[in-house]
Amino acid sequence: MIGGLIGGIVFLVFFLFLKAGLFLSLFIGAAGTAAAWLLTGNRRGMDILVEGVTDEELKSLIMDIKERTDTVSAYLPGIHDRTVTAMVSGILTTIHQIVRKLKSDTRYVKISRRFFSYYLDTLIKILGNYAELEGNRDLGTDVVTRIDKVKGALVKIHEAFKGHHRRLLEGDMMSLDAEIALLEKTASRELNGE
Repeated sequence: MIGGLIGGIVFLVFFLFLKAGLFLSLFIGAAGTAAAWLLTGNRRGMDILVEGVTDEELKSLIMDIKERTDTVSAYLPGIHDRTVTAMVSGILTTIHQIVRKLKSDTRYVKISRRFFSYYLDTLIKILGNYAELEGNRDLGTDVVTRIDKVKGALVKIHEAFKGHHRRLLEGDMMSLDAEIALLEKTASRELNGE
């Protein structure tokens, strides 16, 4: 609102008083509107962090992850196999590390949203099936074989989460390597008098 008013005033000043042409006055008026909009701050648009990710998107992702990890955690008391409990606890620990990384660096929110959408849903389905199978161990070797497959799937899911976390950290390391390389080039040029 204020930006439009300021832009209009700028247009009128240039068009009527400074006798600038119509198109030039319109252009300068539009630039004045944009400058006023930026200076007065459109709060709704200013919450954009990096690469189009807003505070709300980050909060939404973190809430979604929390809800799903709460569902995963709810399965833990019913799991009697300690290796499975340890695997699920390891997955949850890795998820919390990823969330901490996302809070400090929002560049990875969009990639992580897709990743979590698939892997957390898969983890919940597998744990639901595992809980059902574990209660029916006495039904034979077929159930035991499926339980072993579930354990293998949990290992793969944990590896996927660790791999995602590692990729997030490697992205930072690559950025750091690029900064160091640029610093070395700049220092070299300064020393050589270029």
